[in-house]
Amino acid sequence: MKWEQKIPRVNANDDEAELVFWYFEDGDHVEAGQDLVDIETMKAAMTVPAEGSGYLRKLKGLHQAVAVGEAYAQLCPTRESALESVATEAVADGGHGPRFTKAARTLLEQSTLDPGCFAAGTLVTAEMVEAALRGPGLRRERSGPSKEAEIRALAAQPQALPSSLTIAIPAQHLRSQAVPLQARLLFEISQLVSQSPRFTAYYEEGDVCFYDRLDLGLALDLGKGLKVARIPEAQAIRLEAWPGAIDEVVAAYMNNQLTQADLTQHTLTVTDLSGYDIYQFQPILNGKQAVIIGIGGDRSLPGEPLTITLTFDHRVLSGREVAEFLQKLKESLSVGTKPGNCDRCFISLAEYYEVMSRDAVMRVYARPDGTHGLLCHVCASGY
Repeated sequence: MKWEQKIPRVNANDDEAELVFWYFEDGDHVEAGQDLVDIETMKAAMTVPAEGSGYLRKLKGLHQAVAVGEAYAQLCPTRESALESVATEAVADGGHGPRFTKAARTLLEQSTLDPGCFAAGTLVTAEMVEAALRGPGLRRERSGPSKEAEIRALAAQPQALPSSLTIAIPAQHLRSQAVPLQARLLFEISQLVSQSPRFTAYYEEGDVCFYDRLDLGLALDLGKGLKVARIPEAQAIRLEAWPGAIDEVVAAYMNNQLTQADLTQHTLTVTDLSGYDIYQFQPILNGKQAVIIGIGGDRSLPGEPLTITLTFDHRVLSGREVAEFLQKLKESLSVGTKPGNCDRCFISLAEYYEVMSRDAVMRVYARPDGTHGLLCHVCASGY
């Protein structure tokens, strides 16, 4: 038996309500009395409980207006029947790629979103399309008259709008530390970018649009096509957690588990070709981003140098801002390669003694390259 959930009358003068939040997804089991959906009318908001028990099938999407007494969901006897009901409304693209519900297809046709950003075999709902369209939050800031004059001058030479700057760093010691080199680089980049809002922004019709979070996109091409996988809230990831964060997105890439949000909602992109001993290259900016960072390097050269090239949109960032950013990045990467710093947490001797006093003990160990490094007692204990 299927239970139909219908919009209740909240106020005498309200003939419809808007669905604003679902507590469950299609196919989830819901018990009678559990909170099912939040609705809003012109004068009130309320949480509607499930009237029966069963597996959820949504009939309406978020932010849709539904008439009082009209069904917006069904509670089906089995999960299979709930998902089967949804699937019968989906439109398949010639039997290949993702499938879309009718509501999702309507939203796609009204937008510029590429259907290919959804994973093959996925049943795409209207909520999933809305999430992909919504992306990170934005704050707009109008460019000043002097900046607009500069932009007009640059527009006369289109090749000048995307520019790039490069730094080179001896990286032999970085490659031999406990934290993998790519993890260390992404950590340092994320920390600095979080302090520089214009590095997660883009230019649009006279406005600089600022994203409200740092969702780092890591370019991957491991035999299943080039994809940019999202690492959300990158600035909040601790250094020691970065190897796991990278492994997680690589596993999702290899197993075809990257979602449309993972593939589209990045606010800055990093691409790394240093593993192929490509010394330096200039990456191409992605849409609605002001910055892309390319990591190169060559282990066959003396000092195993590393290069970091930052391609940027001149309408958002100046060469001075980018040069200062790269200099700070170079300085932050040098921490831990100086004598007296812990190789793992990079704390200096002075800071270490200030915190630990007489308990401060640095242990000497042999790095893989035969040189000697230091570990503070905390890192040496495995914490």
